[in-house]
Amino acid sequence: MRALATPIALALTFALPVLARAAAPGHDVGRRDVWKPGDVVTTTTKEDRYREIRVPDKEEETGPSKPQRLRSVVVALERCEETDLEGNRTRALVYFDTWSFDNGAAKDESLKGALVDVTGRGKERTWKLVGARTAPSKPALAWLAREVGASRPDDDTARRAWLPKVPVAVGDEWPAELAVLLDGMTGADKLDRTRATATSRLEAVEGGVAKMTLAAKLPLTSFPTAKSAKPVAWSKGGAYAWKGSLTVALEGRVPATRLATAGTLEGEAVVEGKTVAILVKVDRTSERALGGTFPDPATVPPYPPVEGAPAPTPAPPAMGETPPK
Repeated sequence: MRALATPIALALTFALPVLARAAAPGHDVGRRDVWKPGDVVTTTTKEDRYREIRVPDKEEETGPSKPQRLRSVVVALERCEETDLEGNRTRALVYFDTWSFDNGAAKDESLKGALVDVTGRGKERTWKLVGARTAPSKPALAWLAREVGASRPDDDTARRAWLPKVPVAVGDEWPAELAVLLDGMTGADKLDRTRATATSRLEAVEGGVAKMTLAAKLPLTSFPTAKSAKPVAWSKGGAYAWKGSLTVALEGRVPATRLATAGTLEGEAVVEGKTVAILVKVDRTSERALGGTFPDPATVPPYPPVEGAPAPTPAPPAMGETPPK
């Protein structure tokens, strides 16, 4: 599953050399996954999104606007089914043991217990929902298309975009491959590509685990408005500040990893003669552990239901939708 997701410019591919210290020992931390059929990993992802939009001139009459918050927890078990000759995973089954999105007013858990068949790599990747215990909501299906579809890079490719191409010493810093990280990411076309930066730094290697810190600054070209609206320039702020940490095990064909990130966008713009202020915060952790008990696919109800099979339980109302009568 996705280990990293942040807006940056597609054209920014950095190839600057790592400034290594000649006297220090080098650590080869830029390793890739080498899969075998039957390998299972469990990825746990937790995210907390906060958005606040204020119009100070109107607040005297209407009062402060209510912030929006969306918290999610996803636990996905992935089982490798097929690989190519180089050990790249070319087909996998993904089972969502936990899938929950909660905005405080409604909770969507309609992909919990779902089974997805993912085939191919990169732009050739396709997916099919083959089993579900609950009929998925429209937002759930849209999330699934973004998460496992061909619009984003493979997990291994995205992780290695933060890693060095040569051995490095503790304390070394290098630029990340922003083009890879932003491939297919929502909002990438709104960034100022000439000023976006992203770097990684090796902080320690302990117990066979490399520990890195990550940082990015992603200026937006204009204030976020409706797609049909004319772009509005920032009057204050407008850069997405992003920091995080990444740990990668240096042993094993498919290493355990942990990514923790925190991003903030804050700024103001004058829209239709009134000052509008925005604050967005996104905190996210994604941890991949080796192993996990993958369920027998035959025990998951087929989707769409076949004739004579029990139908999945109806999905709960999606966020913002009216409950069915």
